[in-house]
Amino acid sequence: MIAIFIIVAAILTALLLGSVFIAISGENPIKIYIQLVKGAYGSNVLRGITISKMATLLLVGLGVGIAFKCNLVNIGGDGQLLMGALGSALAALYLDNIPTMLHILLCFLMGFLFGAVWGMIAGLLKAYKGMSEMITTIMLNYIATWFVSFLVNGVLKDTESNYPYPWTPEVPDRLKLASLFGTRVNIGILIALAIAVAIFWYLRYTASGYELRASGKNAEAASFVGINVNRSVVKAMALSGGLAGMAGTVELLGSQFRVSDTFANGYGFDGVAVAFLANSNPIGTIFSSFFFSSLQCGAENVARITNVSSSVSGIIQGLIILLILIGTSKKLNRVMKGVLERRKKQHE
Repeated sequence: MIAIFIIVAAILTALLLGSVFIAISGENPIKIYIQLVKGAYGSNVLRGITISKMATLLLVGLGVGIAFKCNLVNIGGDGQLLMGALGSALAALYLDNIPTMLHILLCFLMGFLFGAVWGMIAGLLKAYKGMSEMITTIMLNYIATWFVSFLVNGVLKDTESNYPYPWTPEVPDRLKLASLFGTRVNIGILIALAIAVAIFWYLRYTASGYELRASGKNAEAASFVGINVNRSVVKAMALSGGLAGMAGTVELLGSQFRVSDTFANGYGFDGVAVAFLANSNPIGTIFSSFFFSSLQCGAENVARITNVSSSVSGIIQGLIILLILIGTSKKLNRVMKGVLERRKKQHE
């Protein structure tokens, strides 16, 4: 209950502080916040864009949350999402004569596998070499970005497009995710919601999920009762990367339809904020992804019609995280103290 109070207080305070920046831009904060809501949900087109973005943020946030549960910080969502999109694009463009539903499932499977492998690399380096997953996931982001850039500027480049952009050919129409109720919203949001429920069940009610959570809470105690902590670390990072990879599939088949070297669009770092706001709770991640998607899409539309920059959404987002950190500083200090003590014992 206290955690919910801190989150709500942080959001309200961040919005209040954000109004200062809006006022500096010469606009009325109340009118801008009204326009922000209209910008996110004022029409079928805007609602479709916002909900589609929410689906991608939800999947990335779920992945980051799983890593958090195992006391890991996955900052590699961009690279994992990009690799997942690449895997899905290869399945969509180069597999033929497959029934449509099976073909879509294969695209999602390839997206998950490519993302999982990319996340698992960081997990293996963490578990067996003691390398910081924060450093390795950031480095893997760079590798994924430049690797995909190399491909879309080379062997995978669409040479028949009327636009000279470095991107792949468009995925076939039959593989594009179906729209809901004649709107811009596609079934990707239903897939993401179903996965959120599945992850909640996995973490709460399965032995594998319990081992993952136990390894994150107290690695020494988990190891003492027979849990393979290293395996949990690798598993958590693989699942985290796989979910980000599936976010790439949803983005590819539901919104962008091509892979380019600018495909990821910062979703990986936004996913960290989404998971943090939700306290890594899969159900809470649904609401936090909805909030951040609405904030970002609304701010982009506000920037088109007012003097307020869309960067105000980033300011508010950063303020929310900072205020939550301040509100939970005592708990965070206890956690960090425990982590440092465990690492000290490991080195002794």
